[in-house]
Amino acid sequence: MADAASGSAQALRAVRNFGTGFVTGTPDDLAGLAGAAAGDLTLWGDVRDASREGWNYLRGEPVDPLLLGLSAAGLALTAGTYATVGAGAPARAGLTLVKVARRTGRLSAGLLTDLTRLSREAVDVAALRRGAGTMDAAAVRAAVRPQGLARLSGLLSDVGTVQAKAGTRATLEGLALAQDGRDVARLARLAEKKGGQTLFILKAAGRGALAITGALLSLLWWGAGALVWLFWLVATCNGLAVSLARWTWRRRSPLPLSGRAH
Repeated sequence: MADAASGSAQALRAVRNFGTGFVTGTPDDLAGLAGAAAGDLTLWGDVRDASREGWNYLRGEPVDPLLLGLSAAGLALTAGTYATVGAGAPARAGLTLVKVARRTGRLSAGLLTDLTRLSREAVDVAALRRGAGTMDAAAVRAAVRPQGLARLSGLLSDVGTVQAKAGTRATLEGLALAQDGRDVARLARLAEKKGGQTLFILKAAGRGALAITGALLSLLWWGAGALVWLFWLVATCNGLAVSLARWTWRRRSPLPLSGRAH
């Protein structure tokens, strides 16, 4: 009974923390992080984060300029405030993963700096701060800069492409390695070429996987395959040699003494 009660309490706590993360976007554990990420998949996540950071500014508390800028950009992208930018599902997925990487500390310092710069070019953060707490369509429209938003959405689309081609784990691994938008573009090209193999390549080569050219990457990949094939060939030949030696030894071994007497 005690174990059942303890399990129920843990389940209720996880559900409560998930809901808290979904509503506030400030997780305290894995369940809360899952809730925050679930909110990031929807328009609610952008409204939540933009409003929270705006209120933090009004209260004189620390403000995360990246989350504030990304949330305002997400509102513009999702609501179609600037439909001519051409950002679609990949940019939306990329924005969600960048937020997750930010919350979990998976963004490299260089990429964090680059994303913060791009978000400031895309969104007039000062205007958002002046209108903190009133994140309506008019406020977002006044704060968003179309050209800057196009550049930011391009990077976010690359992140979304990596997620679609290589999966979430590879995307988070890549965001921890990439130092700027150019690295993210290289990561997207790598994911398009290698798909599910991307995570293995990133784990094996680290940031070097983003620096080498596509032709060199293919050469290295085929080289690794050749080494595996060569190892298999050597192991097979060794096994055949051992089997042949055993067979020869049996044929040449002397007959038992009882057999010689006959």
